[in-house]
Amino acid sequence: MVKFALQYLSPALRGATIAKVRQLQRNLIGSGVRFVSRQNGAFYLDTPDRMVLENQIFPFYQISADHTDMLFIGCDWYTEGYARRFRHKNYCTLDADPAKARFGSQNHLTAPMQNLGAAHHDASLDLIICNGIIGWGLDDIRDAEASFAAAFEALRPGGHLIVGWNDVEPHRPFTPADLHALKPFDALVFPPLGVDQVRVDHKMQHVFEFYAKPSAAITPAA
Repeated sequence: MVKFALQYLSPALRGATIAKVRQLQRNLIGSGVRFVSRQNGAFYLDTPDRMVLENQIFPFYQISADHTDMLFIGCDWYTEGYARRFRHKNYCTLDADPAKARFGSQNHLTAPMQNLGAAHHDASLDLIICNGIIGWGLDDIRDAEASFAAAFEALRPGGHLIVGWNDVEPHRPFTPADLHALKPFDALVFPPLGVDQVRVDHKMQHVFEFYAKPSAAITPAA
């Protein structure tokens, strides 16, 4: 439409108009950058499962004095703002994709979940949140067994594990119930919700499962 209108202008006026349009574009980009800066570079994904995660699960851990050292697994543009929500915690992130590191925290590890021990010593974490990984990169059940065994080792006795997964094909290569590495965990009745599992009734049928490492924990068999 702009190009169509420009052809009827004199060369001088056309040049001036193009200059103004380019200046307007720069101003819009600048406004966008300032807006993003005010939001701490963070935008959010407005889906039912993210609403449960961010509005019902996160607040409990934000104010919990028992959960200071935490690891969030799986980063993308819509998780970048989580560092701000947990700025009073030792908030760490992990993702296997190097391109996702820019969405992680200052304490970010680029590695598959099964290698989380490279940055987190045994019994050093109070909380691990693994959301949207099964069926979205963690597709081999053998890798999943190694990954959740590593999570078990990294959690302190009594530490919490939250697993979020989609109960639909093709993002259900297996279910948490299929994993031997999760058997040593206790089911955790999540205090704010009073249940150990939440299913979000939308097209992805997202499920949150809550686990706790027993106080007297036995290392899972390899």
